[in-house]
Amino acid sequence: MEEFLEEREDLVVIFFTKVDFEYHDYKALHHKFNTTEPPPNGQYLHGKPPSILQTAQDTKPKQDFQCYFDSTQLNLIARHANEVHLFSADVSEEDMRKLFSCQVSKQLKARSNRRVAFFFDMLCSKNLICKQWQSVIAKHKLILSSSTDKPLTTTKLSSATSDAKGTNASIYEAIRKKVQEIADCGKNDSKDTI
Repeated sequence: MEEFLEEREDLVVIFFTKVDFEYHDYKALHHKFNTTEPPPNGQYLHGKPPSILQTAQDTKPKQDFQCYFDSTQLNLIARHANEVHLFSADVSEEDMRKLFSCQVSKQLKARSNRRVAFFFDMLCSKNLICKQWQSVIAKHKLILSSSTDKPLTTTKLSSATSDAKGTNASIYEAIRKKVQEIADCGKNDSKDTI
């Protein structure tokens, strides 16, 4: 812990200025600590990292899914997305990595807006992604509507989520089970411990 606090102020600034620090934040912090180097001194103002308070006041929070999925989980997400036909084309682990990091080069097209919305809502219900997932998808224009080929908006996602929750179709039970499997996969990951 001492090494982390003394040598990685860059990570302290990123992770401990958040309003909430949850398990997925811990996993992401641990991963970055073990796989990245601190920025060179030249990247800091006056050769040293900014203070935590200064950074918290001077920067706006980045709007993203606030999640960390390892390769196993991303592979599982891709497989399950393909099994329940979330998107018009099959997706890969890399597609999911880009989607959840809000770095898509080509937008994914929903096969069913309701299924996509329900899937993301279930990820949120298991605390795998942030509660503002609809805003993240809309802001970054990550997913195209199944009917219009235009980026899904928060309104469309909210309506699709409500519609999906109001039906008893077996596909939604299948999605529920698949998301539970993804959540369980993250809980059983023992290699990410401090």
